[in-house]
Amino acid sequence: MHWAPEYLFAIIFPVYWVFVLWLIAKFGGWAKLADKYGCEPSFAVSWTGWQSGKIGMTNYKSCLWLAATAEGLYIKPGPAFLFGLWHPPIRIPWSAISSAEERNLLWTRSLVIKLTDSNTQITLYGQALPDGQRYLGDKLKLLEKRK
Repeated sequence: MHWAPEYLFAIIFPVYWVFVLWLIAKFGGWAKLADKYGCEPSFAVSWTGWQSGKIGMTNYKSCLWLAATAEGLYIKPGPAFLFGLWHPPIRIPWSAISSAEERNLLWTRSLVIKLTDSNTQITLYGQALPDGQRYLGDKLKLLEKRK
């Protein structure tokens, strides 16, 4: 039987994609957060989709879905059929956040979140978490406006 290149691609690419997602989750930091803060997907929260951020060492460009409620910060990848494998939704309680600092990153702002019991750092770009700022309270350090 002769295997055409397109058939080989159809077999090899999905296996490669699953392996890459596992590597990213395992060594990037998501797996550590999911072990501690993993949760069931919630449909009761109001998700903000297509956000960018960095979890641990991995950049997630326009594939994060975020929600802020009184219970905590929810993060999940989206769309789930492309990025959900090895990346379960996480809910970080506000009490687990030691600090959140707004920083300038070239032409955009970022919010760097540090956790009390993990060295995995979360960075959210732009205005990814406008609702969450009210829950952070005195943990939030905003940039001073230039005069």
